[in-house]
Amino acid sequence: ETGQTAEVTLGGVDIDCSALDRVAAVYTGGAGDVVIELDGVNTLQSGANRAGLEKDNDGTLTINDADNDGVLNAFGGDYGAGIGGGDSDYYNGDGSGIIINGGTVNAPAAPAAGIGGGRDGAGSHITVNGGAVNATGGFDGAGIGGGWYGDGSDITVNGGIVNALGGNFAAGIGGGYCGDGSGITVNGGTVNATGGYGGAGIGGGNRCSGSGITVNGGTVTASGGSHGAGIGGGLYGSGSDVTVSGVARVNVQGGGGDPDIGAGAGIGNGGNYLSSSTPIDGAEIDPDV
Repeated sequence: ETGQTAEVTLGGVDIDCSALDRVAAVYTGGAGDVVIELDGVNTLQSGANRAGLEKDNDGTLTINDADNDGVLNAFGGDYGAGIGGGDSDYYNGDGSGIIINGGTVNAPAAPAAGIGGGRDGAGSHITVNGGAVNATGGFDGAGIGGGWYGDGSDITVNGGIVNALGGNFAAGIGGGYCGDGSGITVNGGTVNATGGYGGAGIGGGNRCSGSGITVNGGTVTASGGSHGAGIGGGLYGSGSDVTVSGVARVNVQGGGGDPDIGAGAGIGNGGNYLSSSTPIDGAEIDPDV
């Protein structure tokens, strides 16, 4: 119920539903919150159209590792995220309200986000406070953020190590294919975000924009896929309102491509196949960084 919390420990489980269509290895429902404690190595494999760890409760889903010995391997089935939403044609495709406080979390996906939205699903209100998170998007899905045609928004990294790899046409952190990336903040930790072809490292997916991106601290390496910005827009996408300040260490690199047709900027707009990208309006870069 609303205001209630279900506390569950996964202690060395191996749940394989990969051969079962539309069956999730672990599914959360209801109106309240769910807290999962990791003990030992845990592997979840879901069937087609479902996320490995499918989040569908109205409150938050929090992953903890109090003893620092927990591992979660969450494999989504076709069109399902590793952690987050399933296929929106059959179940809720969005993945939102996900908090990771610790543990080693490995979340690869088929055509969906590693952590966030399934097919046609958005990924929002996702926070990493600690642990080691390896999120790999499938074709058209962000590492952390939106699935195919899904936006990635309100994503925050406060600590830990985050490796986010977008699938083709998707951002490392942000939007999936034709999905915007917005409200993305890094306050600390180590973040390595790499976009797939046409996707930004942090920001928009192919044909979409990246905006409201702030790096206040930590170490950030953001690499755009071919024709995508390191931080900003994907291919054909704009970038705006990027701020880097504080004690952040940032390395950004736009995706390479034929110089005659333009490549993505380090920070800015994605390439547009017509001319080289230009710096984005309103970008603020601290000269001491």
